[in-house]
Amino acid sequence: MDKDQLAIIGFIFLFLFVGALYFSVEISDWLEKKKKQYLKSKTKLTTKQMEESERTGWRALFKNKVIAPLTIGHIIGGLGIIFDNNILAWIGVSFIVYGFYLMINN
Repeated sequence: MDKDQLAIIGFIFLFLFVGALYFSVEISDWLEKKKKQYLKSKTKLTTKQMEESERTGWRALFKNKVIAPLTIGHIIGGLGIIFDNNILAWIGVSFIVYGFYLMINN
């Protein structure tokens, strides 16, 4: 990775950081509103609906024995490819191979 790429990545992170600071009040209000909506919708759900949402939610993806290594491997491998880091890319590939092994084994 050369200096130009690092500078672009640095500017992107600086822009995101300054934007988050500038809009911190709006972001905080939006998060509070979403939290209240989530708690309100959670009280309206039946126990069967709550179990279904926990079984199919985002967190359930990382608890699955087969899908978790595949997802994590794709995330790590993608970051390795984006940032041109061969070590991260190969770590991602190893997670993916392990996930496929578990898939075939089951």
